[in-house]
Amino acid sequence: MEGIERVAKLLAFQLMHDMQDASQAEKVKILSKVGFSNPEIAELLGTTSGAVAVQLSRHRAGKKKKKKAKASAKKSK
Repeated sequence: MEGIERVAKLLAFQLMHDMQDASQAEKVKILSKVGFSNPEIAELLGTTSGAVAVQLSRHRAGKKKKKKAKASAKKSK
């Protein structure tokens, strides 16, 4: 089990390195998509799980808004 945890930490480190130029919100979104929990994301990014939850909530709200706008635009055609 310890070997698996080390590999997971190494992959997380590599992912963080690859995302070094991304915004905090983008990092949260990506880490969430690959399966990290809010507390894990918070630990990786040096923030709180509450802040992570807020960023994910804003991201989801933005996706819903875009989806509604897209549907509305299709109806207009």
